[in-house]
Amino acid sequence: MSWAALGALPVAFVIAVLWMRADAGPFYLWHVADPSYIYLFDGLNVAEGAAPGNIFHPGTPVQVLVALIMRTAHPLSGAADLAREVVAAPEAHLRLVSDVLVALIAAAMTVAGAVIYRVTGRLLPALIVQSAPFLSMLTLKYAYHVKPEPLLITAMLALVALSAAATWAPGAEQHRLRYAIAFGAVAGFAVATKITAAPIFVLPLLVLWRWRANAVYVVAAAVAAIVFTLPIAGHYGEMAAYFAKVGTTTGDYVQGAAGVIDVASYPEAVIKLFKRPLLLVPVLLLGGGLVAAAQSRHA
Repeated sequence: MSWAALGALPVAFVIAVLWMRADAGPFYLWHVADPSYIYLFDGLNVAEGAAPGNIFHPGTPVQVLVALIMRTAHPLSGAADLAREVVAAPEAHLRLVSDVLVALIAAAMTVAGAVIYRVTGRLLPALIVQSAPFLSMLTLKYAYHVKPEPLLITAMLALVALSAAATWAPGAEQHRLRYAIAFGAVAGFAVATKITAAPIFVLPLLVLWRWRANAVYVVAAAVAAIVFTLPIAGHYGEMAAYFAKVGTTTGDYVQGAAGVIDVASYPEAVIKLFKRPLLLVPVLLLGGGLVAAAQSRHA
């Protein structure tokens, strides 16, 4: 019964997301066709053996996935025929890619729940992890777009499952280097999907907590990031220059004054961020837990 219960939330997720997608209308209405159509045509570029034009997320795993789906859907088409088929029916191809992205998230929810149930022996923690994609409307909304976010949701579920296994699974200490490599693969994939995911991957350093394992993790993450961005290998210099500009300007997308943080607007931005219950509630709970732990130590 417990194992069967782990399938309920993934199924509910698929139903909810596809229902929302149906009500949202065609892809060309979403964000004025940005970025779904951009990833569609960059996926077409990759499917034809060319480098994608958009390299600034980098977003390469999304483009490669789109290319694989197109090639699978049209296995006998040459480059010219494939381009004609995609351009003639872009909405159908975007729906197909969206279906695959939603299915990947549901599969990740199922695996994450199964892993946590197995290592803890309890159903509630597994269901809590599986409920994560439901905690924000933004997550549900982004889950059906052809963009990096669906793959990031998948990667975050993999990160949680690996963290749980590396912490609680029997014999995890003896396989720490294997976990380091697995963490590195997930980190490299996520950063290649969208570089803004990088800060969350400090977590494996805390989970592994050994110099050797952490060194293996960092190397594995770097190798994985290179592997997952190979289609844009010829543009690494251009991509690095863009990221350098992003890191040295205070506005969005290399806009604003030179610097790292706009001190005048930073407090307002932080307050706005913490207005989201998804972030505020865990921080309050963490603060309460730390206070309770401190009081118990001095009792």
